Amino acid sequence: MSDPFTLLGMERRPLPALESVTTTFQNLAAAAHPDGPQGDVALFTALNDARTTLLEPALRLRALIALESDGQIAATHAVPDALADAFASVSQALSNATDVIRRKENAPGALAKALIADEALTVQDQLQEILRQLADMEQQVQQALIHADQLWVNGQCALADLAQLADAFTYLQKWKSQVQEKLLLLIS
Repeated sequence: MSDPFTLLGMERRPLPALESVTTTFQNLAAAAHPDGPQGDVALFTALNDARTTLLEPALRLRALIALESDGQIAATHAVPDALADAFASVSQALSNATDVIRRKENAPGALAKALIADEALTVQDQLQEILRQLADMEQQVQQALIHADQLWVNGQCALADLAQLADAFTYLQKWKSQVQEKLLLLIS
């Protein structure tokens, strides 16, 4: 694995200066752009991948863990304990939405669809509330990341803790995407 931190001149840490990631990428990518006089497709691609990795919290944390552990710590991809209750709520809301969407799609006519409309609105409200809860949880995980970064600087942050944060970011992003998709299907 290449080191996205080194490639973009960033210190290896859970929360690098994200503005610097973008600025450094833009400067380096301009020189390496394939359309330029000294363009280098491989370098440009590596820079773009590094930027993507460093700007996405879960990818950044997984890269940091892999680099710092020499690949000795495998990702668990388990639902973190703090999100276990949310997992049940999200699953139930997605199941409800899938059921209403299926019945709406299979409704034989306008009257049948109208009879489902109230239930569809209720499920939309439920999904909107889930999105609000997920946003709150994401803020909490972001705060935990800030704290982990402070511990990292002091040499007190365990890689296992970073792995749990990476898992939390991954699940929250996945759930938000699934809920937003169901909302769009309900509205259309």
